[in-house]
Amino acid sequence: GEERAGPFVAVLDCSGTYGNPNYLGCGGTPAVGERSLRAAASALRKAPLTYEQPASRFFFEGVPDVLGRDRAAFVPSGSAEAEAVRRVSVVGCGYSAATVLLHLQELAAEVPNVRLEIDWVLRRAAGAAPYQSLPDDPLPTRASLVARANGLASGAVHTPNLTVRVHRGCVLQKISVKQGVSEDGNLSGCLYLKGSGLDGSSVDLTADAVVSLVGFRPDLELARELQVHHCYASEGPMKLAASLLAQRVAAKGSGAAGDCLKQASTGPELLVTPEPGFYVLGSKAYGRTSAFLLKHGHEHVKAAIGMISSECAIGASACAIAGQA
Repeated sequence: GEERAGPFVAVLDCSGTYGNPNYLGCGGTPAVGERSLRAAASALRKAPLTYEQPASRFFFEGVPDVLGRDRAAFVPSGSAEAEAVRRVSVVGCGYSAATVLLHLQELAAEVPNVRLEIDWVLRRAAGAAPYQSLPDDPLPTRASLVARANGLASGAVHTPNLTVRVHRGCVLQKISVKQGVSEDGNLSGCLYLKGSGLDGSSVDLTADAVVSLVGFRPDLELARELQVHHCYASEGPMKLAASLLAQRVAAKGSGAAGDCLKQASTGPELLVTPEPGFYVLGSKAYGRTSAFLLKHGHEHVKAAIGMISSECAIGASACAIAGQA
C-alpha cells in the first residue's frame, strides 16, 4: 500500500507476532540452511500448492490447513495416491503441534492407501508426557487435545496406515533440500533435517514435508529508534514481562503453571513504556510468551485508550488555563 508520514498523539502497536516465526535451531538461532529455505518457500507460496512442486514448497511455519488448502503437501493427489508413502516431520511441542498431529491422523484415516510416517521432534527431554494434563480443565476441547496428543506420543496410534516416531530432547542444527526429477518427469525432492540428542547421539531425518511450530516472536523494527524497554527473554515490554514472569513463578508453586486462564488482568500502568505515547498491545505485548488470550488484548486496548483520553483531556485543560492567563 501507499506509505504516508504524519504526526500522531499516540501509536498503538497491535501488529502481533504470527508473521515472525522463531527459528528451528539451538536457542532460537537459524539452523544451517533455514534462512534460504524460508526465502524459497515464501516465494513459492505465491502460486497454488500442488504435489509436483519443489521440495522447499513443503516447508511450513505455522499451522498448515492439513485437511483443506494444504492437503496436497501431505498426500499425493489423484491416481498417485495408490500405495504411496509420505514422510512428515513436525517440530515443536505446543498446542499448535498437537493440532497438526491430530489433523494428520484424521488425514491418514481418509486416505487408507497412503502411508503417513511422522517424525515428531521435541526439544523437551523424555521423562514426562509432552503436554501437562490439567485437573478439571474448564476447556474440554483443550483437555481432549492434550489427551489425544499424549496418546500419540506414547504409541497409542489406532490408524493402521499411520506411524508416529517421537524424538525427545532433540536440537536441530541443519535443514537442507535435495531436489530431483521423478521417472514421470515431475519435480521430486526431499527435505533433510540433521540434529542431535541430549546424549550427543545423531538424529538424521528425511521428510517430504516439514512443519515448524516452535513459536513466534515480535518484530521490533517499528520501535527500533524509540525508547522502549524490552524484556531480554520474551522481547515484550519490560513492565508487563516482569509481571507475567512473577505470575508464572507463583503459578508453578500452586500447580497451575500450564493454565493460561489463571492469569490476572494487567493494570494500565504495565502498558506504559519510556517512549511517551507509544504502546505495545495484544499478543505482541506478550512477546515470545504463548499465554496470551484475546480478552487480554481487548483489555489492553481499552486501558490504552483510557490513558490517552485522560492525557488529551489534561492537555486541553492546561491549554484553556494558559489561554485565560
